[in-house]
Amino acid sequence: NHRGVGSLKITKEVEGNGEDAPNALTGFDITVTLTAPKDVNLVGSYTSDDEEAPSGNINEAVPQPNEENGEQARANWKHTFTLKAGETVTFTGLPEGTDYTVEEEDISIVNGFEEPTYTNASGTIAACEEAEAGIIATVTNTILAGDITISKEVLGSGAQLTKPFDFKLTLINDDGVKVDNTYEATGAQSEVTVSGGEATFTLIDGQSLTIKGIPVGTRYTVTEDDPDSELQGYLETGYVTEVNGENGATYDGGTLTEAGDTIAFTNTRDVGEL
Repeated sequence: NHRGVGSLKITKEVEGNGEDAPNALTGFDITVTLTAPKDVNLVGSYTSDDEEAPSGNINEAVPQPNEENGEQARANWKHTFTLKAGETVTFTGLPEGTDYTVEEEDISIVNGFEEPTYTNASGTIAACEEAEAGIIATVTNTILAGDITISKEVLGSGAQLTKPFDFKLTLINDDGVKVDNTYEATGAQSEVTVSGGEATFTLIDGQSLTIKGIPVGTRYTVTEDDPDSELQGYLETGYVTEVNGENGATYDGGTLTEAGDTIAFTNTRDVGEL
C-alpha cells in the first residue's frame, strides 16, 4: 500500500508600526507537534531559519502497545524553533493524515506585543507533490510604538547659540513592557540608550532629536537641566525656559500613543547695555 506525503510551512510575521522597534527584534519560540496516523511511522525532514536547528530528519517509529490495556499510541514528534520576523520552518515528506499543531510561547507582556494570531494553527497533512502546495501556517504578532522628538531653540539678545543644554528622558511602563533598550534616533544622535528607565542627551540651538520605537503605553517625561537654577550655575546667565510655550523645564507627556509627540524647548536670554 502506498501512502501519500505532504508538507507544512510555518512563517513568523510581525506587524504594526513598531515592527522595527528594539522590542520587536527578538526571536519567538514556536513549538511544532506532529502526530502520525495510527500504525504509521512518522517520517519526514525539515529546514528552518533557526540557527540552532537549520535542518533535520524525523524518524519516529510506531510505539509498542500499552502492556496494561493493549492500546496503540501514535508516533509523535515535538520541537521548539526560534524564529524572528520573516523567518520560516518547512516540513516535507510527512505522511498523509499526520496531525499537527503550532503554538508560540507568550512573550507579549515583556516586549509589548498584542496576543498572537494564527492561520492554520492546527490541522491534518494532505498529500501533495510539491512543498509549495502544502499547508501554510502563520503566527503573527502586532507591536505598536511611538516616536518622541525634542527640539531646542535659543532666543534673545544674549543668546548663546553654541551653548550645550543637557536633557534627561524618563520612561516608565506600568504594564511591565521593557523600556531599557538602545533606540534608533535621528537628528543630534543616531541612537539613544535607555538604562534604568533613563537616558541623557545634549542639544544646542537649532538641533532636534527624534527617538524612535518607544513602546505605546509608556509614560514619559523630558527634563532640561534648568538654566535658571542657581545649583546648576546658570542663574547669572538669565535664561528663561519654556516647553511648548509654557514656563518650566520639565515636560510630562503622559502616556505615549502611536502618534508620538513633539516637544519644543525654548531658552530666552536678554541682556542690556551699560
